[in-house]
Amino acid sequence: MPDRLLILFLLLVPGGCTPSSTVSHDPGTVLKAVNGNHLTDLDSLLAAGADANSVNQDGITALMLAVRAGHKVIIERLIEAGANVNASTPSERTALHDTADWGDLSIAAMLLEAGAEIEARDGAGMTPLNRAAWKKKPQLMAFLSEQGAEACT
Repeated sequence: MPDRLLILFLLLVPGGCTPSSTVSHDPGTVLKAVNGNHLTDLDSLLAAGADANSVNQDGITALMLAVRAGHKVIIERLIEAGANVNASTPSERTALHDTADWGDLSIAAMLLEAGAEIEARDGAGMTPLNRAAWKKKPQLMAFLSEQGAEACT
């Protein structure tokens, strides 16, 4: 039996079927690394070709999960790996909408620097500035306004 496993291994590896390549295509592995704040695992997965835009069953991206958890280094890595900062959930929320809920200025700055749409509207018609106001985040409201967000009624 061990000889059969060795032969199978030798047949698969030259064809590009390595353990990292089979794992890297499972979006769940990226999401687990993000949820657990496991930077080393995330780096390995991304280096093996995993998708920085992995999405869970609810339509929430890896970047949104990192934003919600406040994992700043993970957010940076995902952005560097090509995560779409303007991806939206089925309810049209973006990572910047999520940031507005939590009020973290440094994460908002990272997302805006990476091209996040400051006037994006979610399914309820709310922009990140509207959400910051609704969540009573005055520092983030001021920051978003300084960055060009328009107050809307």
